[in-house]
Amino acid sequence: MRGALVVCVVSLLGCGPQDPPLQFGPCQPERVSHVEGFGFFGSPAYIDEISQSSTFVWGSIADAAQADAAGLRAVVDVSAIFEIVSPSRPPDDEVERAWASAVEQLRPLRGAIAALYPIDEPYSNARQTGVPFEEVARRLEHAAQVVHATAGFEDVPMAVIFANPELDWIAAGEARNPSGYTWVGFDHYFAKPARLEERAALLLALLRPEQRVLVVPDAFLLSHEADQLAGLEGRIAFWLGWVERNPRAVAIAPYVYTSGTYQTTSWIGARDLPTIRDRYAQIGHCIAQAAVARGTSAASASTR
Repeated sequence: MRGALVVCVVSLLGCGPQDPPLQFGPCQPERVSHVEGFGFFGSPAYIDEISQSSTFVWGSIADAAQADAAGLRAVVDVSAIFEIVSPSRPPDDEVERAWASAVEQLRPLRGAIAALYPIDEPYSNARQTGVPFEEVARRLEHAAQVVHATAGFEDVPMAVIFANPELDWIAAGEARNPSGYTWVGFDHYFAKPARLEERAALLLALLRPEQRVLVVPDAFLLSHEADQLAGLEGRIAFWLGWVERNPRAVAIAPYVYTSGTYQTTSWIGARDLPTIRDRYAQIGHCIAQAAVARGTSAASASTR
């Protein structure tokens, strides 16, 4: 995700001027009943703040334990185990042993695991490390196979998020959409809604029938300028509308909750943007309400 942030900043504006803001929803539970979850990147340290408007956090195994204690689920980052783009990755059998060790920590948390996430922007990162794309795809598929061969983890969703250019590489046959991944998304920040519509359509065209879309909208600004805020509000409205009309949307993971700096780029996260924080909180709470209603309906049906 951070790589995409830097690329977008370098060209800001190669990402283009912003359209006038679209009108914000607000989200209504009956329109997002197909969505399984909502959770920010960069939120584990603030579980108390986001617990009423999130269904999962995104973080480490330790963060998953904290989420479980708070009644939330977690998308667990397992990149250190599988080392998908490392030029010095251990042999497969050593990776499998590392996973087996991690399972001892994860098994008590199995009910709190929303998905496992072994790599961010795999092919873009591989270009930096020199690992061939076909080897990246093989490692991704190996990770999914190892996880799904583990007792109790046979049906855990595996998630992958591609950087925007990776969609073109996959479409051109230069890279692959790996098998074993049911949550698939892409990141494309500061883009105009028409461009987002186009890229989301490409992603849908690349998916297999069992795959669903992990939506990754931006939730940060580079400054407090009014036009940046208006553009972000328009993108939030776009993505909410897209999710409502696309039953293949499985979850929303806005990037990013906290403010920070990466390399030479600083950003203002949703936590420090009250309007943005509140709009995402409304969406997250709405999705959580829909999940409760879905669970209640299922329970009712099972007793008939």
